[in-house]
Parts: sequence; C-alpha cells; structure tokens
Amino acid sequence: TKQSEERVKFSMGDRTEQLRVEREKVQSKAFTRWVNSHLVKCHGSECAVTDLTVDFKTGTKLMKLINALYGKPVPKHNLNPKMRPQLMDNLTLALKMIDDAGIKTNFLKQTHLADGDLKMILGMVWCIILDYQIKGISVEELSAKEGLLLWCQRRTKGYKDVDIHNFTGSFTDGLGFCAIIHSYRPDLIPWDTLDKANKKDNLTLAFNVAEKELGIAQLLDVEDMEEPDERSVITYLSEYFHCFSKVNQGEVAGRRIAKIVAIQRELDNLKNDYVARAQKFVDWVNANIAELAKREFGTCTAEVQAAYDGWNNEYKKQTRPNKMMERIDLESLFNTLQTKLKVNNRKPFVAPEGLAPKNIAALWDNMSTVEVAKDEALRAELQRMFRIDNLLAKFNTKLNTLEAWSEVTRAILSNKEPGHSISEVNAKLTINKNCVNDIESNKTRLNDLKAVCQALESERYANLVDIQGRLQAVECIFGELQLLACQQESILSKALVQEQQLEEWRVAFATKAREFIQFTEDCKDALSDPTRASDLNEIHSLQAVFVKVNALAGEKECQLCELRELAVHLEGVQNVYTFTKFTDIEAKWAGIQAQFAKRTEDLAAEEKRQQVDEEHRIAFAKATEEFLTWINTEKAALEAISGGVQAQLAATVEKRAALAASEGKLQDMTAKSDVLSQRHITYNPHTKESLESCTAEYKGLMEFADKTVSVLQEQISAQQNSGVPAEQLAEFKDLFGVFDKDRDQKLAKHEFKACLASLGLDTSDTEVDKLLTDIAKKEAGNVYFEEFVDYMVSKTEDSDSAATINSAFKTLGGKDQFVSEDEIKRFTDPATAEYLLKNMTKNPEGMYDYQQYVAGIYN
Repeated sequence: TKQSEERVKFSMGDRTEQLRVEREKVQSKAFTRWVNSHLVKCHGSECAVTDLTVDFKTGTKLMKLINALYGKPVPKHNLNPKMRPQLMDNLTLALKMIDDAGIKTNFLKQTHLADGDLKMILGMVWCIILDYQIKGISVEELSAKEGLLLWCQRRTKGYKDVDIHNFTGSFTDGLGFCAIIHSYRPDLIPWDTLDKANKKDNLTLAFNVAEKELGIAQLLDVEDMEEPDERSVITYLSEYFHCFSKVNQGEVAGRRIAKIVAIQRELDNLKNDYVARAQKFVDWVNANIAELAKREFGTCTAEVQAAYDGWNNEYKKQTRPNKMMERIDLESLFNTLQTKLKVNNRKPFVAPEGLAPKNIAALWDNMSTVEVAKDEALRAELQRMFRIDNLLAKFNTKLNTLEAWSEVTRAILSNKEPGHSISEVNAKLTINKNCVNDIESNKTRLNDLKAVCQALESERYANLVDIQGRLQAVECIFGELQLLACQQESILSKALVQEQQLEEWRVAFATKAREFIQFTEDCKDALSDPTRASDLNEIHSLQAVFVKVNALAGEKECQLCELRELAVHLEGVQNVYTFTKFTDIEAKWAGIQAQFAKRTEDLAAEEKRQQVDEEHRIAFAKATEEFLTWINTEKAALEAISGGVQAQLAATVEKRAALAASEGKLQDMTAKSDVLSQRHITYNPHTKESLESCTAEYKGLMEFADKTVSVLQEQISAQQNSGVPAEQLAEFKDLFGVFDKDRDQKLAKHEFKACLASLGLDTSDTEVDKLLTDIAKKEAGNVYFEEFVDYMVSKTEDSDSAATINSAFKTLGGKDQFVSEDEIKRFTDPATAEYLLKNMTKNPEGMYDYQQYVAGIYN
C-alpha cells in the first residue's frame, strides 16, 4: 500500500511537471510571436527571435525590443560579444533601458539572461507585456485582468454557448474569440453556422480572421488551446482589445453623427416642407389675383346675382378663410422652424426670394386689394342689372300704354263717317283734334321711351337691338296715326260749315281732363319706382326725385278746381268730347294722393334702415381694426420673447393663457357680424376684413403660441440629463461595483481606468488624469458614484455643437478635414450615410469635407 501511494504520488508529480513544461512551451511560443510582431515591424525580419533563451543572451535584441516598444534610443554597446563580461555589459545596458521605461521586472538579473533561465525570461517578457500591452487597460495586473475579462463578457453577452468567466477554459472551444470578432465585424464571422463541438474549426476561423482581416498577430496555435496558458491568452486578447478600441470609438462617433444628422434631417424636412407649401400658396395667390381681375359676371340679373351670391357665400366665407388659415399655418411653420433652429444652435432659415412670411403677407395684401376691386365691380354689375330690369319694366309699361292708346286712336281715326248733325260733326272734329293733340302729347311718352332706350344703351343692355326694333315700330305707328288724323280732319272740315261748334265748357272740360289724366298717369309711373336702395346716397337720390314730383302735384291742385267748376256746369249734360267723368278724375287723384303718402312713408323707412345699416357697418369696421391691431401686438410680443429656454417657456405659457382669456374680443366681433348677417348686409365699404378672417387670425395666434410651447418643452426635455432611466442607472451601479474593490463608494485612478477599459476605451494615463480633473469634484483623484453617473450620461448622450461633431468625424478616421465614403458607411447607419454622402462636398480625390459641412450647419 505504501508503495502504491508512492507510485501515485510520483505519477502526480510527473503530470504536474509535464503540465508546467507544456505551459512554458506554449507561453514561450506566444511570447516569442508577440515579441516578433513588434521587433520585425520596427527593425526588420533579421531581428526576429526564434528562441528567447538564446536570442536575448547578447542583450542586443532585447535593447531593440525596448526601442521598438518605447522609443528609447539603443545605447552604444558591443555588437558581437564573445566573452561573458561583454555579455554582462550588454545585458546591464538592456536592463537599464527596461528600468528607464518604468518596467518592473521583479529581481531579474543579468545572469538569468546570460544563463538562459527560461522561467525568469518568460517572467521578464510578461512584465514587458503587462507594462506595454495591458498597462493601457489598467496600472495593476489584477484590475487589468478584471477589466479585460469584463470587456470580453460585455462584448459576448447574449451569444449562444458563450460563457466567459476566465481566460482559460472559457476560450477552449473558440466561440469566445469568434463572438468578440462578430460583435464588431459581423461580416467576418458566419456566426449562425458555428458549432460549439467544432472547437478546432472555430479556433482556426478566429485566428485566421484576426490575423488576415484585422492585423492581429497569431500568438496561439489551435493545439495550444487544449490546455490554455492564462498569460498567453491574456496577451492575445489584449491585442483584440487594442484593435477594437478604435472601432468602439468609431461606433460612438458614428452614433453622435447619426443623432445630429437626424436633427438636421428633420430641420431640412421642415425647410423643404415650408418652401414647397409656400411656393404652392404663392402660386395660388398669383393665379387667384389673375382670376379676380376677370370681369365676366353673366349676361342677366339671375346670372350676376348667382355670381354675387357665390362670391359672398363661397369665396368670402369659405375659400378666403381657408386660404387665410393656410397662410397662418405657413407662418406658424416658419416660426416653429426658426424656434427649433434657435434652440438647436443653428443659423436662422432664410426663405427663397418671395417666399418669406413678409413677402407672402405683402402678396396677400395685394390680393385683398384686388378682392375689394372685384367686390365693387361685382356689386356695380349687379346694380347695373337691377337698373336694366327697372328700365325694361318702365319701357314695357310705357310701350304697352302707347300701343293700347294707338289701337284706340286708330279705331277712332279710321271711322270716315262725318256724322249727321252739327253736334256730331263738331264732336268728331273735336275728337279728331284731340287725337291730333294726343299724338303730339304722346310724343312726350315716345320721347320718354326713347330716353329709356338710350338709358338701356348707356347701361350696355345686351338685347338693345330688340328694344330699338320695338321703338321703331311705335314711331311708325305715330306716322300712320298722323296721316289718318290729317285725312279725317280734311273730311270733317268740309262738313264743318254745316256744323256748329259745341259748347265751350265741354271742350274745355275735355281738354283739361285729358291733361289732368295724363299728369296722373305720369305720376303713377314716377311713384311706382322701387324704394329699396343699396346705400344712403341712393335713397337720397330717390327722395330728391320724389320732392320734384310732389311739387308738380301741388301745381295741379288749381287745375283740379277748374275741372270741378266745369263739372258743375256740365252736370246732367252729355259731353260728346270726352269719355272722362269728373268722378274718374277725382278717383285717379285720390289714388295718386294715397301713392304720395305711401311713398313718403316708404322712403322715410328706407332712409332710416340705411342709416342703421351704416351704423352697423362702421361699428364692425372699427371693431375689426381694433381686433387686428391687438392680434399684431400680441404676435409681436410672442416673437419678442427671449432668454433661456426655461424663461422663454414660462413667458410663452403665461402669454398663451392671457390670449385664451381674451377670447371675449372675438365673441364681440361675432355678435357684430351676426347683426350684419341678420340685416342681410353683405357689402361694407369701410373694411375689407370679415369675421372669418379675424377668427382665422386669432386661431393662428393661438396655434403659434401652442407650437412655440411644444418646441420649447421638447428642447427642455432633450436637455435634461438628470433623468436617467432606472434600468440604465442599475447598469451604471453594477459596473461601478465591479471595480470598487474596497467598497468605499469611489473609484481610484487604477479602478476608474480599468472600468473605462471594460467599456472598450483605450485610455492613456495622461487622458485619465485629465478626466479625473474634470470629473472628480468631491475629492481629487477619486470618482464618486454620482460623478460616475454624470460622466456615463455625458458619454451616452451627445452634445449638439460644431466641436463635438468635428471631433466625431475625426474619430471616424478623418484627417485634414476630410473623411472617406468607406469610413462614413462603416460607422453610421445606411440612412445617415446616404444623407451625409448626398449633402457633403466631395473633393477631386473622392474624400468628403466634413468641416465645411459642419460649418454650414452651425455658422
């Protein structure tokens, strides 16, 4: 039994020794390759190391390695030492270079190198690797390992079958290496095709891709990962870290650029939207001005009335208010754009020529002037049609009267029988004479008819030819009647010798009655004109005409007395000279008196109505002027608000509340407008504004205030960094806890540097010192948790400034203010890349000028 235990013990010792030898072999190979990756790059292949125990004996290659890594000059030494003292002198110089570089070698002596002590030589190379390769991650090995391990864990989180918790067994299947590469360059590793069981294939793929595609020297072979050496794996993974730290910075820079591009794209979209809508609006206004200048309203009263109703009900109450709202929306869009440009530190937007709000406002005012002219022209045309209708009615009335009279007169004059007694002859002579007198007196009516025809001609009546034809027909009738009267007078004159004239009273009564009846007919025509007027001037004109007619009626009172006396003398006596009786005359006179009284009342009522309408027109015009003055004052006050974003928001909210409280002003306008509508007042010469335009102005002012508040609130929300989401805060806390080893709730310099390394940030001591100066406010050199959170927020959120974006472009690889298309596409999403390539200037060498682009955004 004792012998068995000794054999087992011996066997275990042999295995341990075997593992040590294998580990040294793997480590020696990995360190040799690492050394060569730097030596050959700087001093050529002739300086390559094949055996660390042999090639470092002379000290020459060791000195050249320190020179390649740290830039220390190689001191004068023996280039071909033969004896041990010469070797020792060279090695003394080499160790001094190592010491001057600040590398701690832990009891390393010249004899260890001269005697080829592999263990001490590997320890020396590891110290150099720690100082040069891993010191960039942290200043202490423990923090460096944990920082590098945490970086590997973060990069491979979520990858199937990958669970990294150390630098040995976690990488034996090769998936860890593949996952790290895939997390940065998914185009290089076909991750979905990998199998955990295919360890050799996975390792081969990772090592080959790293060397050929990423320039990472293959420090390990596939068989080395069967029993991996921790230091060798750490050395190899540190190469990954330094390679990808640049990619990580490019991703951060690309994200920053994408965010600013998103803001710029939104601003560009707003600009394009404004320009397109403004151009469309201006085109409509110009086309509308041309349309408004047309004067084709129709050829009859119904057509012109329909055009006038359409103008009032469709254009003035629908089309114009809708377009006014569109103009106000445009102005609001312009103001919103300017607000967003201001809060995002962008230069103000200058609209293309003719499309600025002030240009559109001027064009709108020009259109308003044309609208007023159109309104006046349409109203004048409608009034002309009304006058034509009145003239036609008057023409037809007078024409019908003349035609009826001519038929009766023709019948009388066509009777050739002279009579059988003196009284009959005398009567027929008188009748013939009266007919002749009627012909002459009715020539006044004929002249009136001609005057009406001339009036129709001056009013440009469309069917004037027909009217003139009817007038010519009446003139022909007068000629026929005159001829008949002349023939009849000749016949009766021959028989007049035998006839005696009838009593003077009968003749006198017939004559005066005829004149009086003629006057009543004329009065009837004058008093039958419409009393409805469109304004005060027109009603005053009607009243002036009525006063003249009334004066003539007063003069006819005497003639009525004369007829009354004649009627008394002729009472009971048949008057063959006229068919008119005095009772007929009195009835006609009574009717005329009633018409006079009614017309007096109608004209007075119409004058009073027009006076009230005028008062309402003036009141509404004054109210619109005061309301729009108030609107412009409040709009100017809103635009003048300045100061910080918070101050602007508070002032705008207060102003918006005041505007809402002033809605009563609009209600007063509505009440006045309702009165105009109730009184059917569609024309107001005192103003070109309407209730709809005032309502649109008020709504536009409120919308401007609302949009300004919305934009300012969005900006404040975007600028608030203190509101860190709970999930993100928990992540920051976990990260802080990993490196806060002593649990003192603060990170020392080496802990903070290791933490940065876990985030993929390759940071030098100088950069860490500068960061600590900026971040550590409570205690110099130590970062407390709240300071750490503020720093992480600043790293994850991107400031919007020209310096930030120029720095981001430079990180992408941009040199001398230029960046390549490949660099843009590699670190930004497709949409951002497409936008940048489209909007950046390309030089003859195919490079893009990012500084010019950034200057165009911010300056």
